[in-house]
Amino acid sequence: MQVGDLVTLSAKAKQLAWLEQVVGTDKRPLLHGVIVNKRELTFQTHYQVHWFYEDGTSYCSPITGFERWHLKRVK
Repeated sequence: MQVGDLVTLSAKAKQLAWLEQVVGTDKRPLLHGVIVNKRELTFQTHYQVHWFYEDGTSYCSPITGFERWHLKRVK
């Protein structure tokens, strides 16, 4: 995955209550997100995602880093 890729939450990530609260999908339907930053660490890569919702709002947390298995690329 690279910066600029269109993504959504993976099926496994949707099962995590804490992740639902961070992304806000417990309150509004999620459309998709765009990877805006990629940070490679020793054993894993973290992605910063700008999320877009069905009601026209968007959200980008500067703190939350998603792991690869949290995300699924939209084709």
